Amino acid sequence: MRKIKFFGIIICILLTLTLTAFAASNIKIVIDGKEAVSSVQPIMQNGSIMVPLRFVSDQLGLDVKWDASTQTASINSNKSGVSGSVILISNGSSEDDEGNANLNGVNVKAWQTGDQMIPFYASFDNVSDGVHNYKIIIKDSSGNELSSEKNSIDFKVEDYFVPFFYYTGLLNVNFPCEGTYWLELYFDDEFLNKTAIYAVTEE
Repeated sequence: MRKIKFFGIIICILLTLTLTAFAASNIKIVIDGKEAVSSVQPIMQNGSIMVPLRFVSDQLGLDVKWDASTQTASINSNKSGVSGSVILISNGSSEDDEGNANLNGVNVKAWQTGDQMIPFYASFDNVSDGVHNYKIIIKDSSGNELSSEKNSIDFKVEDYFVPFFYYTGLLNVNFPCEGTYWLELYFDDEFLNKTAIYAVTEE
């Protein structure tokens, strides 16, 4: 599953011109260097630009699914056939998610701003025989990379009995300010999944 992936979309986010939502007709959606015209106009809300996810996904030949129970939009390309997921691990220490953040009225797990060690569990399914690389990256809301870890595996189905393997690790990252960050998962340089990380200032 691919969660909200925009490949070659060139869009400026985090604009700070307004705090109200309105249609931004002068904002263009550019995919792979070509302007794409949608029947639904991009919206500027709370300083961010919001674009129609289904329209963008259709332009990229991707399938969109909405899970109402988790309020999650998922995108699947089915290029490699490999599916993957990444989960943040809570161990109850003072360095991870003892705190909470409020997101749209819902309490979510949160890490403190500053230097943190983020434990994670990544799993991969439908893996074929061969040498594969996989990578975990933490980015800020503007897409800037803050931390990453890359590994490789010489995978043989006969050794694992099933085309599946998992990996656990730690990412050292510095959250400079409060906000939403993203932990992204890649397999053979193909984006598979991303999970939100919320950073809050310690009171």
